[in-house]
Amino acid sequence: MREDLPELLSLPFKYGNPHYLTLPTNCLLPERVRDHLERFFEMLDGKKPGARIYCNLSVDGIGQRHDEIRGVEGNFDKVLRTIEYLREIRNRRPELKIGIHTVISKFNINDIDSVYEYFLPLPCVDSMTCTIAEQRRELNNMKKALTPSRDEFRKVVATLVERLSKNERLDKTVETLRISYYDFVDRWLATGRQPLPCFAGRASCQISSDGKVLACGVRWFEEGFMGDLRETGYDFRKIWHSAKSDQIRRSIRNLECACPLSHAYYSTLACNIIPSAKIYFKKVMLKRSPFHFKTDVDRQGTTRYNAL
Repeated sequence: MREDLPELLSLPFKYGNPHYLTLPTNCLLPERVRDHLERFFEMLDGKKPGARIYCNLSVDGIGQRHDEIRGVEGNFDKVLRTIEYLREIRNRRPELKIGIHTVISKFNINDIDSVYEYFLPLPCVDSMTCTIAEQRRELNNMKKALTPSRDEFRKVVATLVERLSKNERLDKTVETLRISYYDFVDRWLATGRQPLPCFAGRASCQISSDGKVLACGVRWFEEGFMGDLRETGYDFRKIWHSAKSDQIRRSIRNLECACPLSHAYYSTLACNIIPSAKIYFKKVMLKRSPFHFKTDVDRQGTTRYNAL
């Protein structure tokens, strides 16, 4: 909704060297998405031509089911219109990629396969991913029971893994990482504990629209507030190296919280050498693609999706 959004999107390329930029949208304003992207790409001309720009469209169901979950009549039609606009832009800007992002919750646990069946065959779709719904202070849903049971999640994931492994268009490295995330979520659902040492607040953080620096979207202001950029003259280092931030990091290191937050997981995975090495070995060293998976249950009752 911000008129200066294209300028904001161009800042990472002005001050850094990102390989990826992900833009999520609920597709409620298809024309605004189109216009902002057009302007953004004009500003990007001549800068970082190798960067991939992923526009991820939020989809929770097909047709009226999506509208019901989102509470907005006609939202699914706007999703399709947004895809058409993105296709037109991608004809001129091949670095633009189109992704579908679904959140698995109690509301749509039986609809996930239909989402993949609808969108996965579309040649314009470059990426499909799903995450699990959870209680997050960031989303103001702490009093709502959204998370599906472990058995429900396991059943859905088995179907998704099979679909993804058969699709040759999707990047196999990305596919492998996502399947490792499903295993991570399964272990979290089984134990309620953090399956990997979390590096939120160390390898990643969030900055709110009003300049608050937060360890992650689950702790949010209540337990993850590290500082306010407006109070430090926009000096991020003062916040990052403060005693308050160190205290939050110690709390996370001591496993005083546990969650399946996906973007925190991926940055955490990069900081956990052994799990990352296993994924690298399966994908690069063994060169097994496409992957075929079987389900094992360990002594703790944790389901694991292992590359054969």
